[in-house]
Amino acid sequence: MSLLLSSSISSATVAHRYSQKIQKLLSLSEEKYSIAKISTLPAAPQVGDPVSFAIELSTEFQGPSDIDPILVTVFNGAPIKVFHRGGGLWVTESTIVSVEGINNFEVNLFIQDKRVSEDVRKQLVEVSAEIDNLNRQINQELDPAKKAYLISQRDLKALFKTDLETSLESLKRAVSSKTHAFKVVQGSLPPNYPSLVSCLPAYGDMSGGVALTVQTSNLQNISKLMIGGVEIPSSAYTVTGNTLTFNSPILTEGLKDITVETSYNGNTANILLKNAFFAIEVQSGGGPSLPAYPVAFAGSPKSTQADIPVTLDGSGSYSPDETALTYLWSVISKPDDAQATDGVFSDNTVVNPSFSASVPGNYVVALTVSNGTKQSTPSLTVVTVGSKFPITITPAQITGSVGPDGIYVGMFKACNNLTQEIRYQIYDANRIVLSSGSKNGGIPKKTCQNFHFSVVNFGNTTLSFDVPFIVQHPTAYTKLIHMEIAPATVPGLSFLVSYDSMQWMGERDMEVLSSYSHVPLFGTFDEASITQIILKNSTANDISISNPPVISHLNGSSNVFSIDFPSQGLVVPANGQLLVDVVVSPGTFGAGESAEALLTWEVQSGTAPRTLMLQAHKLPAPTSQTFTVDFGEYELGDYVLREYLRIPSDFFTDLPNFTMASNLNVTNNASGFFSIDTFEWPGSLIVGNNDYIQSRGMDIPGRFTDPTLGAHSASVQFKLKGYLTPFTYNCSITIIPAGTK
Repeated sequence: MSLLLSSSISSATVAHRYSQKIQKLLSLSEEKYSIAKISTLPAAPQVGDPVSFAIELSTEFQGPSDIDPILVTVFNGAPIKVFHRGGGLWVTESTIVSVEGINNFEVNLFIQDKRVSEDVRKQLVEVSAEIDNLNRQINQELDPAKKAYLISQRDLKALFKTDLETSLESLKRAVSSKTHAFKVVQGSLPPNYPSLVSCLPAYGDMSGGVALTVQTSNLQNISKLMIGGVEIPSSAYTVTGNTLTFNSPILTEGLKDITVETSYNGNTANILLKNAFFAIEVQSGGGPSLPAYPVAFAGSPKSTQADIPVTLDGSGSYSPDETALTYLWSVISKPDDAQATDGVFSDNTVVNPSFSASVPGNYVVALTVSNGTKQSTPSLTVVTVGSKFPITITPAQITGSVGPDGIYVGMFKACNNLTQEIRYQIYDANRIVLSSGSKNGGIPKKTCQNFHFSVVNFGNTTLSFDVPFIVQHPTAYTKLIHMEIAPATVPGLSFLVSYDSMQWMGERDMEVLSSYSHVPLFGTFDEASITQIILKNSTANDISISNPPVISHLNGSSNVFSIDFPSQGLVVPANGQLLVDVVVSPGTFGAGESAEALLTWEVQSGTAPRTLMLQAHKLPAPTSQTFTVDFGEYELGDYVLREYLRIPSDFFTDLPNFTMASNLNVTNNASGFFSIDTFEWPGSLIVGNNDYIQSRGMDIPGRFTDPTLGAHSASVQFKLKGYLTPFTYNCSITIIPAGTK
């Protein structure tokens, strides 16, 4: 009895200690502790897409506090897990969107006093340990009297534990709730996603009884079938393989949708076949009452973001005599500030054209169709264009593996698409170490900023996490950068540089080089240049590579970097190597006339993709393509001094970037005796001031030997990578009779 009294006093003490705290919490305004914003990720999901939700709480939750926020989230009536990502940001787990149209995500915010709840949890841990200890004693006790006493003590402890659990639950107080409604559209579906393909016949009697055959794909089971809003009983339809058959019910006149409710990956999915059946009135004499003109249907309203194309659907159009149709799309209304380039079609004569616009607003689109003899009246639909995403992140997903030192070095680029500066915050940045850029700051209007970072992984498992990039001003917007960083492995395939060892004195492993800076490639002026990389296989088996690398351009136009990858793939022989060409083409270069790209390559199935940071430069324009070297006049028999050909500095004010001179050719006139000192010419010459380049050029001695009387000439020509036109030295000398001077 004394123990029970003690338990009751402890519970009452907890309630008393909490009463003043909870009154203080309840007096706080909703604005102080509230749900500030809910965002759908991605912002415009399609059926079958995995989505998650970002919840931003008010700024009162950003710093240290005695208040604990608790979030309870529900998606379409089902609970969904949510994780704290730092500060006031919470993100849910990913879930499949299976319902087209409006979906609902609900958030309920509770608060509790951190210290009081921790005290209750501590007591719960203690009493749970005491109950476990009593259970062990009960199992070992043989004396019935002692065993009965222990059981009574355990039951009293269990009663106290229940009391504590009730108290802990009562500490939570609801302060705010918000429902986030968002639209899901039908789009590109994932593999094995159930779908309705077609319905035959496409039209028939509105009084019902038409035998309909619907072609399906991946449809395993049906929990509900509807056409035109009328439900078909389960006993009235049959599913055989990929075919669904049933008789049409009584319908009103017009186009009707078919909807099937099924399941996909444990979620309910509503599959829609838009405008599947046209219900018409049938004459008493038999055949349908066919109109004289074809009917156009421009599809349901669409929505997209600025500069992001959306596909229109005119497939619901038909001709009563079933003749083929021709299509003509047009824009009949635009926002007031739209330009001629806003609201354009990829091809306005096809059934499913792509439509895009840069200026936000409503665009009214018309479709007319023709059956060769008659033309339909226009059918109208509306495309709503939203504001352009304030920021884009490239790449949005980063995968790779750490090097032998346990460190992965990567980069992403954030571009401000707005006409004013944005202020941003990178949450959870402690998972990565930024070596350029900062975790908060500003990006000027219409510019991009590169963020170099490193991730440490000394474990044996792949690190998988998200880094939220939050735009705070002028509008709240969230982008998640997903990281998949694999542990270090000993690669059977290495990437090595193929530069001339006489000139290149640095690291040869390209992945190590990339982790600390970048892999320098030969630049370009007006001709594509090729840098060969070595794929070295250190295993006893051939390595087949079937997938080309993915190149993400981070700075410069998207045509600067490419790789010569054969359609049949590559095979690197056992204990051998293979040369692969990386091409740098003329294009638009970024700041400092440089271009950067992230090369991600899954070279071996089942292993983490390999990543290289590439960099190339736009080479400068030469001062001239020819250079004159005049030896002057010499008397016959005199010793002719050497003159130096200074490659390439004779042709450039400055050549700070990475290229190579090669193919040195000498051409004499009929009586010439010119030669160069080939002993000092290395055959090819890497020039530039990139990391590890030791030479910026070379002086090549040249001379006329034993020339006869008269004027003599010679030319020396060489080629620079990235320059289409060769460079030429024009050398000349005049020999006069002895004793003339």
